[in-house]
Amino acid sequence: MSTQEIYFAVTVPSTPECGDALASYLFDLGAAGVVENEGSLTASFKGARHELLTPIRSYLAELRALGYQVEPEAVVCEEIVNRDWNAEWKKSYHGFAVSEKIFIKPTWEAPPPVAPPCLIEIDPEMAFGTGTHATTRLCLQLLEERLYPGCRVLDIGTGTGILAIAAAKLGAGAIAAFDIDPVAAETAERNAAANGVRDRMEIFAGQLADLTPRPFDLILANIQRLEIVGMLALLRQLFPAPAEFIFSGILRDEEELFRATLAADHFRVNDMRYEEEWLACLAG
Repeated sequence: MSTQEIYFAVTVPSTPECGDALASYLFDLGAAGVVENEGSLTASFKGARHELLTPIRSYLAELRALGYQVEPEAVVCEEIVNRDWNAEWKKSYHGFAVSEKIFIKPTWEAPPPVAPPCLIEIDPEMAFGTGTHATTRLCLQLLEERLYPGCRVLDIGTGTGILAIAAAKLGAGAIAAFDIDPVAAETAERNAAANGVRDRMEIFAGQLADLTPRPFDLILANIQRLEIVGMLALLRQLFPAPAEFIFSGILRDEEELFRATLAADHFRVNDMRYEEEWLACLAG
């Protein structure tokens, strides 16, 4: 990548309580990297991305309505020289155990002396989803508990492909995964190939409406709450009971609202898990 390639740094006011939510949202928007500062986050976006200011300010307004002390109008954008974000990742991203069965590590680290049944190698590149985020860990834990041999799995908003790869290594049958971001879909393809499970997956860039209709037993969606809410009616129509759903990317403060929305679309909450300020929901 050229060292002269132009990026824009978007600095966003933040607090310790909503920092993870903001970082996740910025990565979903296509950030190449996010750096935590005192009282703010700075995200880098490739090319002229001033058009991102409006959705970022709208998201901050939603957080402020939930009680977080953030100021939407304080968002600023400035041109910067490109940084080697992959090199930055290599300084701070290390392998770790999600459970006794699941271990995630970057491609540049050696595997643990005793490899678990589900050893996943991830190169984050420019997509969000390394397994370190609480929402990903919660999804992996529920996935491990609910998946059975031959289970048909759909991963919505796959990112780096980590949930779909875990499903394959835990014994799922047919697996489909997609992301609206073409860079994320390409990264998921490479990660699936590196983990030896690419031939068991359908991976594409697109939306739920682009999926060829077919039954799935377990549907995963670790994305923003509003994105989940926007597709609930279609999900219920496409995948009636006994299909199960694992939803995450939802703040604890949004739980009551999310439960009410699920009920309105005829979903039943079977389990709710919490970590830090996040939750994951198992619904049917």
